[in-house]
Amino acid sequence: MYNLAGEKIIFNSVFSINNMPFLRFHAIEKDKLARVGERLISGIVSTLGCPRETVVLEVMNSSFVSGDDHLQAYPFVKVEYFKRPVEQQDALAKIIFECLKEAGYPDSDVYFSFLEKERYYENGEVIKDYKMEIEKAVIFLQILPLFSIIIIKFVHSIKCNDYDGSK
Repeated sequence: MYNLAGEKIIFNSVFSINNMPFLRFHAIEKDKLARVGERLISGIVSTLGCPRETVVLEVMNSSFVSGDDHLQAYPFVKVEYFKRPVEQQDALAKIIFECLKEAGYPDSDVYFSFLEKERYYENGEVIKDYKMEIEKAVIFLQILPLFSIIIIKFVHSIKCNDYDGSK
């Protein structure tokens, strides 16, 4: 996958479902989008807290047909990502709208579609949210000393009661 500048996008080896918004632009010229691309990507990164290299802007070559009539294309953006709070979604829609307005599209629509990690595959395997796994491991390591104390107290209570196994 490549960004608007033609540079290859390299994804982090540690995947997190907080990465990767895919933005697919319909009825929008690549050159016009490129003029606001830096501002748009910076706004996305700032709003979502995702790594810059995971933001994908794709210009779709769309044709709109209605019977014999040629339709005037209406600019819209489909955003695909793992669901986030509605406040982030609202902010992202506003950023996209403002950037498109600056690029010469005073009217546009933004549509959000949510990916599900159980249905997203990389290299033939369901993705793992390593960030979530790391967070679980940290919580486990934080409560591990508590379990150790409980076990020590339990063993100590058995010894203090002179438990001989005959009762």
